[in-house]
Amino acid sequence: MGDWDTARGAWQGYGLPVPDGEGEVLVDFGVTPVRVDPQGTAEVVWAERICPTRARVLNVPTPESGRRFGEIVVHDGAPNGEREVDGQSYPVFDELLLWRESPLPTCTVRITAPDPPTCTTWWRSSRIGGTASNRRAGCG
Repeated sequence: MGDWDTARGAWQGYGLPVPDGEGEVLVDFGVTPVRVDPQGTAEVVWAERICPTRARVLNVPTPESGRRFGEIVVHDGAPNGEREVDGQSYPVFDELLLWRESPLPTCTVRITAPDPPTCTTWWRSSRIGGTASNRRAGCG
């Protein structure tokens, strides 16, 4: 873990598009669903793949998952299911371990708004300052 020269050479040897370089591999491999805490709550979140084996969590997982927005997880290379969005299929990868913790806490807030526009305004303002939020059921 962390031997980037060996990892880069192995991935290139398998034909994966990893550029030459030094230090930590940080490449945009797009987004994919990742099943965090696969042996427990098994929540599927969206994540940005930053190398063939690691992804940064883009959703705000539920507190029960033990994961947080922005964490980097190591995921399995073999897909275990798929998710379909707008007619496009995405492979789901299972988390193997936490690579880097996020400094941001995860909490649950229940907001009662008089109408959907107020709820949407609150949701948008909650994403300011490097934090994140997910809309759950009931917020337009």
